[in-house]
Amino acid sequence: MLRKSGTSGSGRGRRKRTHHGHLAGGLLHSPRGSAGSCAEKDPPPGRHLAAQPTQYGLRQLTVARLIELCDALGVDAPTILGRAMQRTLLHLETLPLTVDLCALVNDYSPTFRPMHQWAKHKLNECPDGVVELPPASVRELATFVGCGYEELARWLARFLPES
Repeated sequence: MLRKSGTSGSGRGRRKRTHHGHLAGGLLHSPRGSAGSCAEKDPPPGRHLAAQPTQYGLRQLTVARLIELCDALGVDAPTILGRAMQRTLLHLETLPLTVDLCALVNDYSPTFRPMHQWAKHKLNECPDGVVELPPASVRELATFVGCGYEELARWLARFLPES
């Protein structure tokens, strides 16, 4: 991805390449608390929307282009999209959440203390330390913890595995 960085002697911004460690983080970005869309106005005639830079320095891409990129990288497009949605906290009510149990066990939030014991036991079943929780499971866990579904889903979404 390209971002404007610094200025050259002519006063014009020069561009440098930035690397995102996570494909999903670079593919989808949601501006929290902003009014309206992050996309600019309609593209000029003959210019494809995927080539339009957004006001945040990121580029939009079509679903077809996302699938092409994922195929080229040998990764599953729905998984990448789901992780991007989880990272940006979009549609958590319908999204299966991927949770790093080891990270969850090391979080000492008093509100979600019962989740630590659950995660320790779940680690015995899932030696890789990663579990996917469908919305129905998150609802049951929210009832167990004594909080709302959205509150628990937002907390669990923080524990997205690094890879």
